Amino acid sequence: MIKLSTNIYKYFHSHKTFFHILLLIIFIVLCFFACKMKYEEDVSKILPSTNVGSTGDIVFGNVKVKDKVFVLFIKDNDSCSLDELEAAAQDFSEQLMEKDSTHHLIDNILYKLDDDMIPSLFTFLFENIPSFIDSTDFTKLEELCTEENINLRMAQNLELLSTEAGAAYLPIIANDPIGFQDVFMEKADMIQDGLGGNYTMIDEFFFTPDSSSAIAFISPNFDSFESKFARVMVNDMKHLTKEFKETYPNVKIVYHGAPIEGSDNSSHIIRDIIVTIGSSLIIIMIIIIICFRKPLHTIFSLLFPIVFGTIFGLTIMYFIKGIMSFLALGIGVLILAVGLSYCLHVLTHFKHTGNALTVVKDQTMPIFLSCITTIGAFMALLFTSSELLRDFGLFASLVLIGCAFSCIIFQPQFFTKGTEVYSEKSFRILNKINSYPIEDKKWISIVIILLFVVCLFTQRNVQFDNDLRNIGYKNPLMLYSQQYLKEKTTPGYYTKYYATTATSLDSAIYRYQENCQMLEKAQEAGHIHSFGKAGSLFVSTDEQQKRIDRWNSFWTEENKERITSMVSKAAISFGFEPEFFTPFHNVINAEYKPVNILESDLLPKSIMSNMAEKCGDIYMIFTPVQADEKYEFTFDTEEVIAKDQEHFIVLDPMFYSTDMVSIINNDFNTILIISVIFVLIILLIHFRSILLALLAFLPMFVSWYTMLGIMGIIGIKFNLINIVVSSLIFGVGVDYSIFIMDGLIESGRNTDTNLLLFHKTAILFSAMTLIICSISLMFASHSAISSVGGVTLIGMASTILTTYTLQPLIFKFLAKNKHTGKIIAKCSERLCKSKNN
Repeated sequence: MIKLSTNIYKYFHSHKTFFHILLLIIFIVLCFFACKMKYEEDVSKILPSTNVGSTGDIVFGNVKVKDKVFVLFIKDNDSCSLDELEAAAQDFSEQLMEKDSTHHLIDNILYKLDDDMIPSLFTFLFENIPSFIDSTDFTKLEELCTEENINLRMAQNLELLSTEAGAAYLPIIANDPIGFQDVFMEKADMIQDGLGGNYTMIDEFFFTPDSSSAIAFISPNFDSFESKFARVMVNDMKHLTKEFKETYPNVKIVYHGAPIEGSDNSSHIIRDIIVTIGSSLIIIMIIIIICFRKPLHTIFSLLFPIVFGTIFGLTIMYFIKGIMSFLALGIGVLILAVGLSYCLHVLTHFKHTGNALTVVKDQTMPIFLSCITTIGAFMALLFTSSELLRDFGLFASLVLIGCAFSCIIFQPQFFTKGTEVYSEKSFRILNKINSYPIEDKKWISIVIILLFVVCLFTQRNVQFDNDLRNIGYKNPLMLYSQQYLKEKTTPGYYTKYYATTATSLDSAIYRYQENCQMLEKAQEAGHIHSFGKAGSLFVSTDEQQKRIDRWNSFWTEENKERITSMVSKAAISFGFEPEFFTPFHNVINAEYKPVNILESDLLPKSIMSNMAEKCGDIYMIFTPVQADEKYEFTFDTEEVIAKDQEHFIVLDPMFYSTDMVSIINNDFNTILIISVIFVLIILLIHFRSILLALLAFLPMFVSWYTMLGIMGIIGIKFNLINIVVSSLIFGVGVDYSIFIMDGLIESGRNTDTNLLLFHKTAILFSAMTLIICSISLMFASHSAISSVGGVTLIGMASTILTTYTLQPLIFKFLAKNKHTGKIIAKCSERLCKSKNN
């Protein structure tokens, strides 16, 4: 490996023109394919696959009821009238749809009922009346068909027609002179259940029960996890809200919903990464430039291998997958710290020696070995159940390959005479720090060992936070909107949506009825407070036919003649023409057939989508369930409702995170086992000595459990974001350990006493980079980002202390021992020969 890299260096060094042309061609080709990579912002990719099957996968698909956005138009003062709230709701909805005309991200906005909806609804009901009358309604029907009731209803009809809106009721009265609509209104009240709360209608607008705010329901055309679309819609809403402050000063507009939360999370992640990482990198680059001098050359030497590694990784990912998670790319920023470590090792070595060929000889094997072992740690992520972690593991490994290759093959070609200049004063300070024999301070080693022993016990306290809500950003206005609506519509209760699924509507209806019985038992047992029954409006084909048969048996020829005679007599008494009620005669004489309610346009799509939906080949009937807020929706409650209910799923990704504990724990253990075995095998192959391999592995082992133990003491939990840092810390530990071992072996043989110092200088710069980045991340407003900073800082501190103390201390002890000293000397001689050859 060393011979190959030196020969390549010599060839390119003597053929500079060819080198630059070749490098330019490679760079252009890689950039071309890297730019073709496509990205997705679906946060659900972070979730491991659960055992809910293909039906459960719909939970993270295009089910609009879970992605609904609530917009509240709240009275900001006592002078605000209902008319003003209604006008604000209407103008906001219309202008938002107008703004969205180019994006088409909003499917519909429900803020009021159309003027013709009620007449159209009753027309449909009368055209299919038997399908909506169950066995209990026939008792009511018999009461309606009495002479006393018909006379009373006829008087009410006359009074209704005398009102200003009387003309709109002509078709309803003509179809229903005896009061079928009383039965229908009881059914229609169930429609509100589908909205998941208690609402009232004023002038056909939706209001909270106390009329303190109007409400609009937005159904997006995208999944709430697709934050790039959510950001566009939310930006339109924010701009419109600012404009409405002047137009409607008495109205406060707030909103909440899954897309809003997704947009806020995405925006804060991007902003936090830019601000924290950007500011910390500026500080780091200033420090490095001061130490290394030659700003342009230093920056180029450090950034080129990282840029090359990144575009190399994207190119290979393009050919392997063609698409990757945008989050995986974002988290991939962390791996650049390892790549920067390689660059710093090469650059620092050159600044000390001033000879590029020497750099290639001395750095090839440690960088190659570090790269291989670190890749092993990241490739272990391919065995996890999360697509995001698999993407990150593969991308990180490819970036490291490209970065390491560039550091050994390309970077030294840019080292020319005069570029080795560095700040002697700065390096004297660094050399003084690195030369300090910290490993000889026994009390420090004792403290580290005692801390490690304590951490072996406290690491058991580290928990995995399976609640995704704890790793997201919570916008105060969104929380206010959410809490306000809950207090007004479901005070004291939390609402969550469930869905009954099947491949046919009839099957979904049967299962819905079965699950209603289960929910009634859960309600009686106190596990839930109540549940919506809007799904009861859906009647299976068989049940509809039974109702039609019963309807026909009720309307015998004798019964028809008796009731039509009473209607005609009452009509004449109240001044109606008997022919006016011909539509009623048609209703009771018509032949009826079962109807598909979901596809019948019975209700507007904006309302129907809250009750039932067809997603692909799957029919879903939704059920909003309320639980007492003091219990919220604990996982025990969820288990009672949805456990072993194969076709009754929770429309909430948070629920499926309960499975993540066992899944991630198993994945976590798998990652560790695979990484440990891989690293040990590589170290054994390289050192050909169990003793040196274990010594090189020691810092990783100690620092890992020290990090876990400190997390257990402080109370920091792992989550689906900062768990990725575990691989980073493991990889950095491998990196530092190998370079320290390389320096110890050389200094032990007295062949190169300065190599350990060179390596320590590079490690110090690398550690400084990670520590500054970690500290900056801890100040991020997004909890997931700040947790990454905390875990990284703890891991880096334990890694540095271990590699600077225990590893050299034990190495010196073993080297002085008669038996182990011979083993080390023999291994050192073999490694030296391979380097010189």
